[in-house]
Amino acid sequence: KFWKLHRTGLVGAIKIFKNGALLSTPFVTLPSMATGDRGLVGITFDPNYNTNHFVYFYYTAASDSLNHLVRFDASGDTATGSAVELYHTNVPSTELHVGGTIRFGSDDKLYLSIGDNGNAPQAQALDNPFGKIIRINKDGTIPSDNPFVGQAGKLPEIWAYGLRNPFRFQFDIVTGRLYEGDVGNATWEEINLIQKGLNYGWPTCEGPQNTGLGTCNNLAFTYPIYAYAHNGMSSAAVGGSVYRGTLFPTEYRGNFFFGDYARGFIKRMILDANGDSTGVIDFDKSAGSVVDMKVASDGSLYYITYIPGRLYRVSYSPTNQTPVAN
Repeated sequence: KFWKLHRTGLVGAIKIFKNGALLSTPFVTLPSMATGDRGLVGITFDPNYNTNHFVYFYYTAASDSLNHLVRFDASGDTATGSAVELYHTNVPSTELHVGGTIRFGSDDKLYLSIGDNGNAPQAQALDNPFGKIIRINKDGTIPSDNPFVGQAGKLPEIWAYGLRNPFRFQFDIVTGRLYEGDVGNATWEEINLIQKGLNYGWPTCEGPQNTGLGTCNNLAFTYPIYAYAHNGMSSAAVGGSVYRGTLFPTEYRGNFFFGDYARGFIKRMILDANGDSTGVIDFDKSAGSVVDMKVASDGSLYYITYIPGRLYRVSYSPTNQTPVAN
């Protein structure tokens, strides 16, 4: 079955598509605030979903304007019991830069991306969760090996910082590496390889070392493995998947797929043994307003567009092509 996040007005409905049809009753409806970047924007499933049936959601609540990470029991087609809250921000969300991805790493820890909340300097301050990727245990407690645990004035949940709006990220299921698309300001979009405790420079620096916007020659910063200029166009990077399927030809395997919501493309990045970029190739120049993508178990690439709200599947066949209606 497919899960769908749906936001209308002040309501965030989670719907299920099962056995070829959309179920009429939502799994649950969360009281989300759907203005600006805010709303019901993140979903992930527990690695042990088949036994514990846990599913997780990230949303901005209409009641307090805080960003909440909650867990539900999905033993049935509607939520069993009430939400279990695992984390929330402590400052009301503005309409800008809420982040929005929740994923489990190979370490069984839960990672959440949170944008700078429209206040860029917060991304460099370690006393708040904004402009960060945080890491928690699946029960909401803090792992003891997080980089800032036990350091005065620093939030122990922070894993990496110096990010503007890390809207989408995903893990490579083979190497465990975390790749993130950081939505830029007016000049550069970034693809970052996120690592423990590192500072990615925003707002002091945006873009590649020495050629980016701001002071981009500071050795304390970690620079993107790939960055592309706006060149006068609206742009918004969307981190996708490292392709580990076998449906596509061999040259696609181990490539990192990413998109751009505003420019409407999907590209693939060739990665070396260290996880760094060795080149970027166009995949689909007119994919549309891409907001997320995943590789399915059969090797197909799925992606979602926001306008119009559609789910697409990209498959591969070396023989006769699927006909196109005219």
